[in-house]
Amino acid sequence: MDLSGMVRLGVLLLVAVAAASAQAQSQPSVTDLFKMVGLPSIPPLLSDILHRFDPAQIIDAVSNECGRDLQQWMNDGMAMAAASEECARGSLTGKSCSRATMQTVKDKNYAMMVLLSTGRPASLPDLSLSWWGNYPQCKAAKNEHFSTAYCFVHMSIDFNVVAGMAGRAIEGLKDQLPEMGRGKCSPNTPENLKFALCLPESCAKDQPRLYSLLSDRTGDALHVCSLECAGPKKEKDWFFWMVNSALLCLIGLTIFVSAIDYLAERKDQRDKELSTNRTPFERSHDDIRNTKLWMLLGPFSFYTNTSRIFAPHTSTTIKCLAPIRTITITWVIMGHSMLQEADSDNPLRFLDALDSFWNMIIFNAYPAVDTFFLFTGILVAYMLFRKIDDRPSLMTDYTMWALGYVHRFVRLTPAYIGFVLFVMAWLPQLHGPFTSGSFTNTTYMVQNCEEKLWMNLLYINNFDGMIESYTVTPILSQCYGVSWFLATDMQLFWISPLFLGALLYSGLAGFLVSLLAMVLSVAAGFYFHIHYDLPATSMTRKSLYSPNFNKYVYNKPWARLSPFLIGILLGYIIFRIRAGKLNIRRFFNPAVSLACWVVSFAIAASVIFGLYDNVRGAVDLTPLERASYFHIGKIGWALAVGWVILACELDVAGPIKPFLEHNFWAPLGRLTFCAYLVHWFVIHYFYDRMDRSAHFVSLWQSMLSSGLPITVLSFITAFFWSALVEAPCILLEKNFLIGYTEERKKSPEPTLMTYYPSPVNRDDKPPKTLDVQTINVQFYDDEEPAMRSVANTMSSAQTDSMRRYKEFQRRIMSFDDSPRQRYDDSPRQRQLSRM
Repeated sequence: MDLSGMVRLGVLLLVAVAAASAQAQSQPSVTDLFKMVGLPSIPPLLSDILHRFDPAQIIDAVSNECGRDLQQWMNDGMAMAAASEECARGSLTGKSCSRATMQTVKDKNYAMMVLLSTGRPASLPDLSLSWWGNYPQCKAAKNEHFSTAYCFVHMSIDFNVVAGMAGRAIEGLKDQLPEMGRGKCSPNTPENLKFALCLPESCAKDQPRLYSLLSDRTGDALHVCSLECAGPKKEKDWFFWMVNSALLCLIGLTIFVSAIDYLAERKDQRDKELSTNRTPFERSHDDIRNTKLWMLLGPFSFYTNTSRIFAPHTSTTIKCLAPIRTITITWVIMGHSMLQEADSDNPLRFLDALDSFWNMIIFNAYPAVDTFFLFTGILVAYMLFRKIDDRPSLMTDYTMWALGYVHRFVRLTPAYIGFVLFVMAWLPQLHGPFTSGSFTNTTYMVQNCEEKLWMNLLYINNFDGMIESYTVTPILSQCYGVSWFLATDMQLFWISPLFLGALLYSGLAGFLVSLLAMVLSVAAGFYFHIHYDLPATSMTRKSLYSPNFNKYVYNKPWARLSPFLIGILLGYIIFRIRAGKLNIRRFFNPAVSLACWVVSFAIAASVIFGLYDNVRGAVDLTPLERASYFHIGKIGWALAVGWVILACELDVAGPIKPFLEHNFWAPLGRLTFCAYLVHWFVIHYFYDRMDRSAHFVSLWQSMLSSGLPITVLSFITAFFWSALVEAPCILLEKNFLIGYTEERKKSPEPTLMTYYPSPVNRDDKPPKTLDVQTINVQFYDDEEPAMRSVANTMSSAQTDSMRRYKEFQRRIMSFDDSPRQRYDDSPRQRQLSRM
């Protein structure tokens, strides 16, 4: 094809889709248009289409400014072609190019750079759906007439129309592609053809007349869905500067407070070295950290927050949760990273990776989310029962239950919503070539945040899909795609008192209520699965995604209730084991323990690998089978993971227990919440630093080249976000919400307190010793001197612990040793003893 033919083709490709989206009606597919660019000759089908276009008609269909720039580009291209032809002919006769001709070639060279930056298929056998051009070359095509923009046209192609035009040429391709919907041009779906163009910036605007012309001339075979250009999606407005100013102020406050904290700590250490009389717990009276102001400023100390993050396990934590959390969040990040590989320039090879049995570990990472719902149930139940065991009267304290909701909201919301605001400010500025040519275009996610952030604040954003139909990829139809988990988790927490209250009444009642709720939730899931004919999982060879799957099942609380309730029951069992109220260790001899481990491993393996034949397209499951896998499999997965936790508590985990309970996992476990928050942003940041699409080689290569770096970068980002935002909010809540409302209701550290009877009632009897960890002490004002005499014999830390004592269950023995009822034999106490 000569240069004039290339220019003609380039004009068509440049203007045929040179603008923003036009929402036409069709569903994406693929045709022989893959041979459009970069080949030595034009295929017959494309040649047939090209002859239907008149360049004059194309230029008339665009805006005046765009038409002017395109005409300039075409004229410069023709001038360069003529100059190049003159030089070529001169070289054959031994003549050199004139200076004017050489200058023309030099000045007009940008026209060829623009043309050669146009996208072309990377590999026809691999059915490339992303036709990438040359981003650096497009940006380097500078000229005095206009600046360039590197854009991707997202086009939908009607298979039926193209099949009629191409005959049997594409029949084989149809069988290799995932099953597609029909009837709508859905923007940013995996099956759209993404085609790169180097355009004048004036053409990167809406051109509806051109889109209509394209559709008409191709017999409705081709529809333009959207045009996405690399570069900031909007200017840096007041919101951008407000978010960044707030972040800078927070960083400045953190640096200031951290410096004060560090200097005060150094001074305290020097004072301790100089004075041998002071206990290790004392601070000087002039230490700023002893003031009320520090209650407000201290939580922002990066110095102290880092120490808390990297601190070892405490005695009250369930230690084996931290490593399982870490492994699970790594699994989630790897799985989400691989989603980007689905939009590589050779998607058929990516689909072929589904044929590998061991690749199911990544492709079927969806059970990982159920592990987090299990942990939520465990921690909610375990912490509540520990609290009520110290103070039984809290069972009917409605303030405590209300504060539980407040605590949960304060614990999650600042870090969560704060990061969403950061994403809203920065993602439009980081809109690079990869995002422009990807089906996971973040533009729609940010737009949804601007419109529906209130749903995230209320934790109901997972129901957004049921309110409105999806118009884009489901994960982008919400504000910050992965935030659905936080909404579902919060909704399950809202209803947790129903099951916790039943367990407080009796263990049997709690078990029966939980079992009934699981049966009802599974029944609801079966109804949605069968009624809407939903897949068993989100990704198979025949279905890359299903809008209804997310809309009715995947991110809904009724689909996640079973792992949550199993977690509540397990947390209750762990509490009773640690409190010495349940002894089941004797039932787990080596044989029984080994059998439990084998069954647990078999269940987990069946959940991960059970869909192998269905995912690779070898077997079609019935709706009942798909529903059974999805809903019953969640129960099996929760039981399998729950056994690992219980085995560590019962000390029947062998060498697994010391590995899981090692202090190495403690800081990583504390960072999992923030790692989940930030990893979706990190993924898009990582890929948007690329100037071309992903090229899929193998899953292992993708894990090493992208999955592993993204995971490490996510944890690093999570550390800073936790120290800057999450940890300060948690400490502020403790200092104010807990410090002022329940300051005298906190359990002391385990210690022995010796009470000396007052001199008035002294009968030379030996002093009485009370263990304040198990026997709560209550005293009246007239008994305070005696208590103070005890406090004076204790360290400052013990005094502070006693001053903040949160539970008074019994009165201290009177000074006259008169008989008193030492144990509460009330019905409520008997009820508590059944826990």
